[in-house]
Amino acid sequence: AIGQAGETLVNLQAKYAELVDARSMIAAENVMRQTTQDFNAWRLDPQNADESAWLPKWQEMQAAAQKQLDGLKMTEGARLNTTRSWGRWSDAQTISVQGDVFKQGVKRTKDALDLRMKQGIDSGDDSLIRSTVEHGVKLGVFTPEEGALVEYDASKAAKGTRRERFNLELKTMLDAP
Repeated sequence: AIGQAGETLVNLQAKYAELVDARSMIAAENVMRQTTQDFNAWRLDPQNADESAWLPKWQEMQAAAQKQLDGLKMTEGARLNTTRSWGRWSDAQTISVQGDVFKQGVKRTKDALDLRMKQGIDSGDDSLIRSTVEHGVKLGVFTPEEGALVEYDASKAAKGTRRERFNLELKTMLDAP
């Protein structure tokens, strides 16, 4: 009977360890999920539009999450599983953040080039338009074909700007006493 009671106690302790591990692994998953959600909320705040701050912030939040995971009680087996899960999550999320940084960088660069293009159109400056397109193609923001099309349209619009300016100057000279 004493042997049976000892065996039951060992079984209960093992079962209890499984229960604690299950709760700890769920807590770890929740920490990872919450960290991802918190980062995405932070990133989408207009005050955080500068993508150069995204990866450092992600690494900071990741380190804080790791500290939370390190504080969880679990068996060595559960710790190993959690570490593997953490590694997969961490790698995938870091790659995702790096991709988002790149996409945001391309978008912001394209916006800057578009603004410069409009300035070239408004001033009738074909050389500004041409250099903007060349720069955009070199950076990979425009494909060569897209660059040619953008330059064509912008140069045509810039010619219209120069024509309007000329007509206005001509009218002013003709109307002068």
